[in-house]
Amino acid sequence: MQNFVIQRNLKPPRTTPHQYKLSFYAKTEVRTLASTIFQFSRFRFVPFPEIEAMPGQNDRFQIDCIGYVVAKEDPKDMVTKTGQQTRCMSVFLEDLEGNKMKCTIFGDLVGTLV
Repeated sequence: MQNFVIQRNLKPPRTTPHQYKLSFYAKTEVRTLASTIFQFSRFRFVPFPEIEAMPGQNDRFQIDCIGYVVAKEDPKDMVTKTGQQTRCMSVFLEDLEGNKMKCTIFGDLVGTLV
């Protein structure tokens, strides 16, 4: 899509309860992409037991998982290898099967869970 605007969804008519809406104009263009070009799922969900079974658990993995935050530690200030100041915080997740996992988040994400 091109020639459209994303706006706050504050004024009537509100066709959806979502906080944002797309506004289209006479010059808005929408084209269908071939499915081979567009990746339909941008997430790679991995169950907790599979994550724990991965070799090198202390390495960094970029995967997606879903769980409830059941506990969290206090945020801590830290300095990265490049000398930048940031914050980190550990959270404890639990999935629907009762599996638990400790995850550490960094940077701006810390402010969303404090």
